[in-house]
Amino acid sequence: MRLVNRPLSDLYYYLKKQPDERQRLTIARTFFHDEMTAAIHDLAFGGVPRIRRTEKGKIVTDDRGTPIIDRIPDTRLMTTLLREHSNRLARAEKSDFLISTLNISEDKTSKLRSEIISDPPPPLKKNKKT
Repeated sequence: MRLVNRPLSDLYYYLKKQPDERQRLTIARTFFHDEMTAAIHDLAFGGVPRIRRTEKGKIVTDDRGTPIIDRIPDTRLMTTLLREHSNRLARAEKSDFLISTLNISEDKTSKLRSEIISDPPPPLKKNKKT
């Protein structure tokens, strides 16, 4: 809602008037949380890209002059981000997800996930120049 410069109350009002969309939003939130967790895991164990530098801070390059990039595993990143974002999928949302998916078939859940993935991102709000 911040991206489209709207108050959160508009979302709640919309969901109250469109109860079918609440299920879609709940599945989207859960999907986002799962994807974010997977990305954090990949970064933490696959390593965060960093340019190799000498002790004096000079960038180390290969034969062609391209900077050498090392991938250094960072378990603190995973721990910090998971702790920070785990509360985003609150108990109420988990409950909503279970209720939302309890009464629908696996095919419909898969179809909803596909639709959510193919949804275009919201337009970025434009900064007003004063």
